Amino acid sequence: VNVGESPAVAERCMRLRDELWFTARDWLAGRDTKLVDDAGLIAELTMVRYKFLSSGKLQIESKADVKKRTGARSPDLADSFILTFAQGMSRAQMQSYEPLVTWEY
Repeated sequence: VNVGESPAVAERCMRLRDELWFTARDWLAGRDTKLVDDAGLIAELTMVRYKFLSSGKLQIESKADVKKRTGARSPDLADSFILTFAQGMSRAQMQSYEPLVTWEY
């Protein structure tokens, strides 16, 4: 998966990586599932920050910036987890994706 490509819902995020992170966030916020009890994964998922760009789009902190800010290793477990949200969705399905939770930004 090329996470640097354009997202399916271009109005919300800068890149596919950003969109996948927020899709995972919406999935977890639905509270109809349980995340595996893995301290490393949970630490990585919670260490990554995001920001709003002047365009109003969301952008997830880069791996390099996470490493620099935290002194920790790259959040590879978290990135692997978020890639599972790219599987099985066609471009048409992603374009019609409606989050379970409406976030107030």
